[in-house]
Amino acid sequence: VLETAIGNVLLVEGERLIAAPPSMVLDGVSQRVTREASGMPWSERAFTIEDCLAADEALLCGTAFGIAPV
Repeated sequence: VLETAIGNVLLVEGERLIAAPPSMVLDGVSQRVTREASGMPWSERAFTIEDCLAADEALLCGTAFGIAPV
C-alpha cells in the first residue's frame, strides 16, 4: 500500500514522515511539497499494511484534494 490511483500514501511514525521511495511509486509533486512543508524529518522506505496499522497517522496526498487523513 504505497500509492493509489489518485495520490501517494504517507505515514507518520512519532515525529518522522515516511514515504515510499521514488523507485517504487510515481514521484508526486504533492508528496514532495507535503514532505517539504511539514518541517518533519522524513525517510523513504517501502511499508506494509502492518506498518500502516501501526503508524501514528496515515495520510493521502494528491493534487486533486491536497492532504487527507486516512
